Amino acid sequence: MILEKIESGPFVWYQFWCPGCERLHPLYTQNPKGPEWKFNGDMEKPTFSPSLLCSGSEPSRRCHLFVRNGQIEFCGDCHHSLAGKIVPMEDIEEEKT
Repeated sequence: MILEKIESGPFVWYQFWCPGCERLHPLYTQNPKGPEWKFNGDMEKPTFSPSLLCSGSEPSRRCHLFVRNGQIEFCGDCHHSLAGKIVPMEDIEEEKT
């Protein structure tokens, strides 16, 4: 599976493996306390909007990306070697969580 859905009270989020950061990133679709993303509902070829920015205030850890049609589109301002590249989403494996 490339997405994992998690529900906890009023919160609903999906997490996916980021091969650039080598960790999971969450995208909240229901979050009464913060930002939310729109999701196309496709667990095989997900699209979320808007973009996701992780650690934006820390350039040495920044990851900025779009998830579109089951692919991760990394923006050029990412800290890792996948900056500016488009890669298919990877399965979340037991050892990655």
